[in-house]
Amino acid sequence: MDPCFLFLFGFAWSLGYVASLAPTRVESVCMGAPSGPLGVMYRKADYRQPYYDQLPGSPVYPAFHVVAGLTRAAGAKLVSAASSDEATVRCLAYKVKGATLLWLANLTAQEQAVTLAHNAGAIFAATLDETSFDQATADPLGFQKNRKALAAPELTLKAYAVAIVCLNDK
Repeated sequence: MDPCFLFLFGFAWSLGYVASLAPTRVESVCMGAPSGPLGVMYRKADYRQPYYDQLPGSPVYPAFHVVAGLTRAAGAKLVSAASSDEATVRCLAYKVKGATLLWLANLTAQEQAVTLAHNAGAIFAATLDETSFDQATADPLGFQKNRKALAAPELTLKAYAVAIVCLNDK
């Protein structure tokens, strides 16, 4: 298995965990540390960190994008969102000014086709998977830099992929 899948698995698991807790009105969750063995941001350490030790700049682990994204959602109104199969895809949605942000996590090693039940306004999505992994880990803003408009309310989540979908409200 490609080592990036281990990181992606952790990323998807983190989002699935928060999505499971959000409806319970839990007020805070600790997803790890800023850096170190359980961190979300890479820093040089006295032990070997394959892949990350060779990256220039300020690399981040995939979980950084969940933590950073959901931190910006603090205080936002949750929107009811459900997956037809929560064992394979978990979701979490909340309101922001003029839009609803929907996070999706593929909890499996297989591709999952997702159809969004949304019929208002434009839809934009950014996905973190093995094809966007390098860009997302090399740059703290790298994950959302790959956002694209969707022509239809459908997307495919590769193994352990996570997507953030912006549903523009009318």
